[in-house]
Amino acid sequence: MAGGNNNQTGRDVALKPETFEKFIELQTREQGLRQQELTIRAKELEHQAKHAGEMLAAQERDLEKDRGHSRSMTKMKFIFAGAVIILVLVFTYLALKMNKDAFVMEALKLAFAFFAGGAGGYGAAKVSAPKPKSESSDS
Repeated sequence: MAGGNNNQTGRDVALKPETFEKFIELQTREQGLRQQELTIRAKELEHQAKHAGEMLAAQERDLEKDRGHSRSMTKMKFIFAGAVIILVLVFTYLALKMNKDAFVMEALKLAFAFFAGGAGGYGAAKVSAPKPKSESSDS
């Protein structure tokens, strides 16, 4: 405030027109560079979006193949189980037709024991198996 100077820096600076022209030229170049950077960044984002889309499409194809394979395997398991049941029924029918009732009864006892043991073992394994932790409970 001393000396009656209204300039905030406390000094008088006389700017020449060449200084203004250089300043404007530098600002123009800087704006051009920023525009180039923005264009490059936009292209990068476009390429990243395209790549992400391709990755999702590949993942979708893989999952569809997995589901198709799983469906096919389940179908084959049911066909196999049906064939085994039909063979057992045919065998039982033929044994009964040949008056082998005792043989059929013993075969049914063994089959029942086999399936009861399998079901019991499966149940025991399910009860004693450790339960997986959910990710939401860790938070």
